[in-house]
Amino acid sequence: MITDSPSTHVVIIEDDPIYRTLLNRCLSKQSVERKLDVSIHCFGMLADGLRHLDEFSADVLLLDLTLPDSSGINTYHSLLAKHPHLATIILTADDDEALAAEAIRSGAQDFLFKNYTEPVRLLRVIMHAIERQRALDEVVDAGRQAERAQRMIALGTMASGIAHEYNNLNAVIMGNLELATRTELSPSLQRSLDRCVEAVRRSTEITRGLLDFARDSQAAFTRIDIRNAVDTTLQMAHNELEEAGVSLVKHGFDRSHEVDGNPEQLGQILLNLIINACHAMRGREQRQLSITLTHDHDGVALAIADTGCGMTESHRARIFDPFFSTKSPLHNRNPGSKYGTGLGLSICDTMARHHRGSITAQSIPGEGSTFTLRLPSTLSGHAANTGGPQTAIETQLHGRSILVVDDELRIAEMVEAFLSKWQCSVTIAESGEAALDAVAASLPDLILTDWSMPGMGGAGLVCQLGSKRRTAIVPVVVMTGLAERIDLQSTGHPLITGVLRKPFAGRNLRVAIEAALAAIPA
Repeated sequence: MITDSPSTHVVIIEDDPIYRTLLNRCLSKQSVERKLDVSIHCFGMLADGLRHLDEFSADVLLLDLTLPDSSGINTYHSLLAKHPHLATIILTADDDEALAAEAIRSGAQDFLFKNYTEPVRLLRVIMHAIERQRALDEVVDAGRQAERAQRMIALGTMASGIAHEYNNLNAVIMGNLELATRTELSPSLQRSLDRCVEAVRRSTEITRGLLDFARDSQAAFTRIDIRNAVDTTLQMAHNELEEAGVSLVKHGFDRSHEVDGNPEQLGQILLNLIINACHAMRGREQRQLSITLTHDHDGVALAIADTGCGMTESHRARIFDPFFSTKSPLHNRNPGSKYGTGLGLSICDTMARHHRGSITAQSIPGEGSTFTLRLPSTLSGHAANTGGPQTAIETQLHGRSILVVDDELRIAEMVEAFLSKWQCSVTIAESGEAALDAVAASLPDLILTDWSMPGMGGAGLVCQLGSKRRTAIVPVVVMTGLAERIDLQSTGHPLITGVLRKPFAGRNLRVAIEAALAAIPA
């Protein structure tokens, strides 16, 4: 709709100078009488009009279909191909009504006969064309958002499945590496194993990122001073900042700004944004990273601005789409550039929404980009959790009988190796059904069970155990590589005590077992 702010930009492409002048005068008169801010630009050739539209954003176009350099419906198609969202009104002679109707079917908003130009009607047609185009764009945008949501759901399901499989593999590798490092090794072999352990930890972080992307994270929330989160992340990114020759400027860090959040997730978001900024500034003459922290009654805003290459509007609009990356071979052809997977910002966007917050991006090509993370001060529905390290409960494990249930035999055998070192008696079952048979033959002191298995999964097994007086007294610890929340109380088992997220270290396994055994009523 034409308003007094901001200016409404009208473009007229008409080769008849008399009619072109008449249109200009009519619109100018109406804008003065109604005190409207309207800018009008007139052209007699399609090419000249298109060059203007390429440089300046217009609200509405009045287009003649018969021009010296273009004629017929192709005139409108040439315009539509470059500016599909521009409200267009066709200017037509009496005998060209069929041509105007064809343009309407192709997407034009209206048409005007050249032999009738009444100022009030002209202004009304322009206003209606702008509003109809905006309404159409909103409908199209809503459809695209719905389609993107469906893609995200499908992608989340796929990511969850992939991450589950990788967690199982990482659990096998991590456990066996830990077992190997407990033996006497040469310094060179020890260093090699340490590198392997570090690689698995990094792989685990990536996998957890996929799980966070797939669905709501189960990470604990606690009260966090956002300043400390930024400082910790900057320490982690120190080498990257130094290597890229980036100078750092911080604003608004003179006072405390607290939010409810998960330190690991917020750290991952901040690290991703900072590393991306470093990559965007590679090769630039000026390389400055500015981090500005502000707050109001709703929460905090953290703006991370760089002086990098910036992004086009088309790239900025897709920057949070999964697998879209300006650092991929398709979008970045700079020599020596680092390619990206296109998942980093998607995961950050998902984690920000899990914190009831948001990430937005602004960018000017050639000047730089600013990513703003907004977080509420408190999260309704999330109980703050200190998330501190668990302390092992001194419980004697020697001679304890433990049933390990997992369809991944490699994981079961890895767990068995730890338990054997602690002098436990171990039985392995590769399914829920086999576990019930093993329990019927001999009641164990504790059951470690995977949650996702073919046939009877962990949920079915736990329900079966909890429904019988004899087996309900056996404590259960769940092992899982999935992301979903496991409601321990809904299982119906009184002694299901905890969840181990794969992959886990030996010390975490022991803490979980000792806590479960200590929970048995005296």
